[in-house]
Amino acid sequence: MAYGERIDSDRCRSFANAYMGSFYVARGRLEEGLRMLDKARVWAEEEHNDTVQAISLNGLGIYYVMAENNLVIALKYFNEAKTYAVKASLPPLRFRIESNVVQTAIIRNDTTMLDYAIGCFEEAGKLQVRPAMPIMARHIARLLILKRRFADALSWLDKADAMGFCDDDDRIVGEMLRGEVYLRQRDHGKAYGSYRKALGLVGSATQEMEAYIGLARAKLVGEDYAACKAYAAKVRSLADKTGIIAYDADYYSIMKDACAALGQWREAYGYSDKLNKCIEEQADTGKEYVQKQITTAMQVERKEQEAEMRRLELQSERRRNIILGAVLALVLLLSAVLAIEIREKTGLYRTIVRQFREAITERDDLRRQLRQQEADAADDGKEKHSSPDARMAEGLWRALMKEMEENEVYLEPGMSREALAKLLGTNRTYLSKIIYANTGLGYTQFINSWRIEAAVRILSDTSRADYPLKAICRDIGFSSMTTFYKLFKARTGMTPSVFRKNA
Repeated sequence: MAYGERIDSDRCRSFANAYMGSFYVARGRLEEGLRMLDKARVWAEEEHNDTVQAISLNGLGIYYVMAENNLVIALKYFNEAKTYAVKASLPPLRFRIESNVVQTAIIRNDTTMLDYAIGCFEEAGKLQVRPAMPIMARHIARLLILKRRFADALSWLDKADAMGFCDDDDRIVGEMLRGEVYLRQRDHGKAYGSYRKALGLVGSATQEMEAYIGLARAKLVGEDYAACKAYAAKVRSLADKTGIIAYDADYYSIMKDACAALGQWREAYGYSDKLNKCIEEQADTGKEYVQKQITTAMQVERKEQEAEMRRLELQSERRRNIILGAVLALVLLLSAVLAIEIREKTGLYRTIVRQFREAITERDDLRRQLRQQEADAADDGKEKHSSPDARMAEGLWRALMKEMEENEVYLEPGMSREALAKLLGTNRTYLSKIIYANTGLGYTQFINSWRIEAAVRILSDTSRADYPLKAICRDIGFSSMTTFYKLFKARTGMTPSVFRKNA
């Protein structure tokens, strides 16, 4: 950039803008990066410079992955960038972009890109683009892990290591992937070794958290629960220090399983509750993400088509036919985008349904284990040293859980707080106090949470697919379909009918 300013060269400045813009976007300096990329694209379009176009469009693809989390638009820019890289006869740049395309597919868990990735690897070999090959080999290993072809994944990781051309980040990726394969194969010793190697190379908080999560899971599989919780605590400490919340669900899941294995049922139930809330937040985020994908796709395409139409107005004799073709292309493109989003939305919903079903099943089991532990403690007289108030509170909570689990009192439409308090031999104020102390919920929220969990169980049962929603609403204790729909959607992120369809 300095040289371009000194000799007044737009060409130098444009290459500098393209590279610096991509770098700033990748490092989070978004406004500055986008401004540079726009400058580079303007010059590249005027001068028909395919190289600068390819670099700039690749930078925009990175922006939409990292800043907007919009993979549809990111892929659009990556594919455009690849076209320009091919026109410019720059194989190294092309394969850098190909790597981004495959990484985007991995983020989407799209294993259909496996053959494409292998083809890129083989073509990089033919064109002697050696540095691209180990990177693509690790991408192939990721896709093979998603397809549960673990032996093949390890083979590709070995191939990547044998090629060299890698720095610490590449080695970290390789060890993390090995650790994941070994965990899936239940070989906790090898998994632990791989994650320890990765931890020794980490250079960022995110990498460090991922390594500690891997180590915690390895210890969990190896039934060393104390070490598992110690590594998980390091994840929690880093999350509190950095504000990174992306690994909260992993942390709660690990702690839940470790506490359950140790018979610490109350703690396990607490972590299960936090994990469930994470799943609910992911459902909300998922809804926003899908809507954002559609909205952004339309906005970007509309702006680009408007710019294209302004340019086409200068070509008077062909203007009408070309504009009509551009409009038709826009309609077809938006239809394709919507089709992709519908497919993504369906996959997202199925994942959310599975997570809710598994979480509620685990919570049911944890409740039973906790009730048994409390009953055993009462039988053994372990509560005799607690205060009378504490024993009374514990006794009322156990009685309430018995009524909820065994007698399913929450299914009765007329089960008011007063009626349930009378059934338990207490008053409504004390009942509310006990519920809040154990769950953090008010009485109505508490009862409705049990009803929604009952609805999830029914709607997840494919043998009851013909069970009318009105009948479900009535049988789980709701007197209003509107209330049922509203609460169910607030909890799961979708209506009962959509939930059942994706079960």
